[in-house]
Amino acid sequence: MRGAFGTPAPYGHEPINLPSVGFAMDIVGGSVGSLCESYRESTRVDKAGHWVNLLFDHETSEIQVESPYTNSTLRVRIKRPEPLFVRIPTWVNINEIIIDGVTDNPRSMNGYLFIADPPVNRTISFSFPLATEEITMKHKTRDIRVRFRGDEVIAMDNHGADLTYFDPF
Repeated sequence: MRGAFGTPAPYGHEPINLPSVGFAMDIVGGSVGSLCESYRESTRVDKAGHWVNLLFDHETSEIQVESPYTNSTLRVRIKRPEPLFVRIPTWVNINEIIIDGVTDNPRSMNGYLFIADPPVNRTISFSFPLATEEITMKHKTRDIRVRFRGDEVIAMDNHGADLTYFDPF
């Protein structure tokens, strides 16, 4: 089945103790569509201002975002004067955020930090720890422990499987 794509186990390509591996031939369209929507909505501009919805590296003609996952902090630079809304994940303690590059105090509004008059073409830094969290997923035949750093999976039980996606837990 050349070209087939699938994720038969959350930890990798080869599930443990399953007699057969099934791949879905229709997953590609939905996955690509979801990736396109994520990319499109990572930042946007509307009548209210600039919105940073996802903490991805992203640049448009209106805004530049540097992710805290690929840099030391979240950095945002707007390219035209509009208010700025930055989504703060629920695992971030808003009182621990250190903001550099603005003179007014941001307000917390519905899961976003709101800056009414951000500077144009200057970087605003948002420093906060990427929280470590561990969860246990109940899979078909076993429990699978997962460790996150922020929203990023950094380790997962793989039960000795080959071709895994993440470092072993």
